Amino acid sequence: MILKCKNAGDSDQLFDGFDQITYTYKKKDEVIGVRQDCLDYLKMDEIIHEANFPEAGKRELKVSKNFVEIWLYKNCDVVKQILAHSPIYVMNDEGKTIEKI
Repeated sequence: MILKCKNAGDSDQLFDGFDQITYTYKKKDEVIGVRQDCLDYLKMDEIIHEANFPEAGKRELKVSKNFVEIWLYKNCDVVKQILAHSPIYVMNDEGKTIEKI
């Protein structure tokens, strides 16, 4: 599978090498925990609170706009956590869209 989303600068980002995806629509002002290596494609002016907890290997974010939290897995292990805005496209290995988030 392939995932396509926009980064904060509106450039397309492509991800492959995963076999499962889960996602959750998050509402503005919701506080979420994120991994230290999370790919955060939200614009800086949308983040209204951020707290770091390096000993636990995570951060907390509060965002001013709705967004999607995406988890990519390979063989049941987490490969990547991504925060991005819709539209996000899940494509098959041939590049055909199979789902729009």
